[in-house]
Amino acid sequence: MTSAAIVPLTDGQKRIARHLVHGATIDVIADREKVSRSTVRSHLGSIRANLNCPPRATRPVTVHALLTHGQVPRPPAPRPDIDLDSAEQLLLRAHAEHSHPTAVVAAAEIAPGNLRTKTRALTAKTGAANTTHLIGIGRALGLLSPAAPKKPGRTGETAEAGR
Repeated sequence: MTSAAIVPLTDGQKRIARHLVHGATIDVIADREKVSRSTVRSHLGSIRANLNCPPRATRPVTVHALLTHGQVPRPPAPRPDIDLDSAEQLLLRAHAEHSHPTAVVAAAEIAPGNLRTKTRALTAKTGAANTTHLIGIGRALGLLSPAAPKKPGRTGETAEAGR
């Protein structure tokens, strides 16, 4: 994301965004909103543009931007007793901030071959439906607030740098 001013979402974009924050897929959103998949994709493109996200930012990165900029309310935590260790929190933040898998593994400091397994374990532990929902849960638990500390000594790359 860049530091340029964001453009507030339209009511239609907010409806799509609310579903997205809860982990709904494009097909589910289209079905619930009674619109085509291409309409949902179009809204997602507009949402990314309004938030100054890269055009190909992943849905988790887009959800993180939506919640960071207060464009939609954060979802409730599925249960309050979720306790993530530092490696799991690092992976959560990596998914929130990076679109390219290479950047995610670098930020999470894991081997590329472990990304899928560790991500599945993290989504299962949190009760998330998918990685997009995981970001919403991370925000609900206070683990991804804008002021959440990053690992000391790491500058990291943004979603744009992973392009």
